[in-house]
Amino acid sequence: MKPSTRIGGLSMLTALLAGCAAPAAYQPPPTPETTDFSRDMNASFDQVWAAVTYVAGSTFFDIHNFDKGSGLMTLTYSNLRGGPGPYITCGTMTGELPPLSTITPEPNSVLNGLAQQMALSGRANITVRPRGAGRTTVQINSGYDLVVSGQPLLQAQRVVIGHWQFTSREADTQPVLIGLQRTMVTCRPSYKIERDFLTEVAARL
Repeated sequence: MKPSTRIGGLSMLTALLAGCAAPAAYQPPPTPETTDFSRDMNASFDQVWAAVTYVAGSTFFDIHNFDKGSGLMTLTYSNLRGGPGPYITCGTMTGELPPLSTITPEPNSVLNGLAQQMALSGRANITVRPRGAGRTTVQINSGYDLVVSGQPLLQAQRVVIGHWQFTSREADTQPVLIGLQRTMVTCRPSYKIERDFLTEVAARL
């Protein structure tokens, strides 16, 4: 087969697949509530600090530094229980090519149609603040570094599809090629890290 004939055949195949797919509809993830990463505890500062230290040391976090006097603790992570999928959300996509994977548990996740592999790492800044007698606020602001890889249509090797850096407070939006359409995809936490951490701290009190 001549090279020009092969290229023409690939172009026709791509066009055919694009013509058969329903129009894509991307929906970004919803804006979070502040309760997703902050919680008031009915306990003294000392009690809460001890619980935070215990939970940080017994989970997948590594304690990077801490200062009880200022109520600040910095944790790092790279290997999350159950893989990265449950900890992030990048919105949903309907009407495009069928999912390539179930890399996230979110129904219709845009990543399930793009990704075959994800790498997630980052850090969490914990703030513990006394609010009066027997009441203390714990806030966790996590930073996320997400790299998504996949094997695009008609490509033989896996490539990096997107790289997002976001926090508990601020999402990140990056352009991604979905089918033949360039789409701005927003990623943010699912707040599993934040909720699980705060729930475990509360359970220790």
